[in-house]
Amino acid sequence: MDVNQITLLLNQLVRLIRSRNNLKPLIPANRHSIERSVNMTKNFSITTNMKNMTGITLIELMVTLAVIAILVAVGVPRLSGIATGNRMSSTINALAADIALARSEAINRNRDITINQAPGGWSNGWTLDAIATVGLAAEELKRVDPVPTGMTLVESNGIGDLPYGSDGMNSSGVARVFTLCEPGKQARIINVNVAGRYTVKTDGGPACP
Repeated sequence: MDVNQITLLLNQLVRLIRSRNNLKPLIPANRHSIERSVNMTKNFSITTNMKNMTGITLIELMVTLAVIAILVAVGVPRLSGIATGNRMSSTINALAADIALARSEAINRNRDITINQAPGGWSNGWTLDAIATVGLAAEELKRVDPVPTGMTLVESNGIGDLPYGSDGMNSSGVARVFTLCEPGKQARIINVNVAGRYTVKTDGGPACP
């Protein structure tokens, strides 16, 4: 249902409600009307008037439910899309944070640090590993869980690691592009240049297949 159809339906509902409700002024028009209203109030009988009171009609109930259904149909998909977009941005930012961590740890520890994809690919998670060197054994610094269900994370060159030297440079000398996708959404992208610096793109990316 598009916006024009929703607008047309709402207009029809408004006309139906107006035709069903011929509302009288709530405030009396003159002094005599006010006095009559006061006298009616004094003589008001709860027992008598409760018998004459009525609730909403079936048509009014159906109109209300129709309006609620329209609002739900329009609002829920948008909220779902926003939630998915936030999860994608959070996931790609987590990888960016680990790239920054790997670089800073390489400098601070004065040893090579590598981000390695988990078995089966980047979508299955990754680890930060300190490479063995003289007097120091290899060490796993961090392990990250797979990306959320429905998302895929790939590296454009098909390379399964991103190494940083003790100088904080991308020691492979190969630029990398990490792309996070979910069908029907805009891709989130990390570009890592040959020097090891990275940029994150969380909006305006290409559409995911």
